[in-house]
Amino acid sequence: MAGDGADRDDLTFAAGGIKRQMRVFRLPDALSTTAMTLTRTIRLVKAQDNPLYLTMIQEDGFQAWSSPVYVFD
Repeated sequence: MAGDGADRDDLTFAAGGIKRQMRVFRLPDALSTTAMTLTRTIRLVKAQDNPLYLTMIQEDGFQAWSSPVYVFD
């Protein structure tokens, strides 16, 4: 993921485990985006609950997680 920010330098370091990593990046000096839209196809497991979570990085750099939303296919 290094360098995926348009105007910041991202550094990603492997931290062991399955897809465990540490990401370091500089926050913007000013808030320029206040809304976003995302469309994602998620593969669900048939005949069981599928917990879905949303995680985001807030303007102050803290990470927020949603409560799970359970989808049954």
